[in-house]
Amino acid sequence: MGCCGNGQKKYEFDGKVKTISNKDSHTLNKIGKSAAAKIKVKNRIVECAKNIADLPYQNDAKKTLMTEAEFAEFLKKADNDEYKWNNYYQDYKFGDQKVEYKGYWSKERESIIGLGEIKFKDGSVYQGMIGGKQFNGKGRMTRENGDIYQGEYTNGKAHGHGVFTDVEGSVYDGQWVDDKQHGKGTETWNDNGTMKYEGDFVEGAKTGVGKFEYQGSVYEGDFVDGKFHG
Repeated sequence: MGCCGNGQKKYEFDGKVKTISNKDSHTLNKIGKSAAAKIKVKNRIVECAKNIADLPYQNDAKKTLMTEAEFAEFLKKADNDEYKWNNYYQDYKFGDQKVEYKGYWSKERESIIGLGEIKFKDGSVYQGMIGGKQFNGKGRMTRENGDIYQGEYTNGKAHGHGVFTDVEGSVYDGQWVDDKQHGKGTETWNDNGTMKYEGDFVEGAKTGVGKFEYQGSVYEGDFVDGKFHG
């Protein structure tokens, strides 16, 4: 809180600056230190974090960003390491970009860590785990054009299992390495009818053994750079 003259103080809550009398400020401070108030605040923080953890996958609404067990483990770590939660957006330097951030901070509030939400200048929004000043863990990136990636990240890149959905309805569900489709995966898209490929990917290309389906026709065999081979 800070003074604003005439026996009043100002404070910020939920992104808004409000003014109250010094007397009311003193009363609020006393109430805020009560056990019941602390429990209420903690429950509100958990609720806000859970909203991120419960983000559904675009191709499977029953599947969420984090499982109940993963979220419980995260809360345990957040308590042990004394993470701090800010429930309003704050300017922050993320890499070489100026962003707005809402979520958990380190104990000393020196860096963002844990679950949070980042708004980028171009309109993109990231929601999920952050560590080492990078996306690390599970998260969702919604691009300014509406494309969405939701899944695992390592050092700021899609790495592990993830689902990518573009604005035209195409979906890739599978493995990623360094921001590229790599490993086993399934891709569906539309071109005068639904097409589906299930099989191997190498650095973003359908390469290896796979199965392609289109309007009742099926090809199973080898692929190289997205084309039938053999």
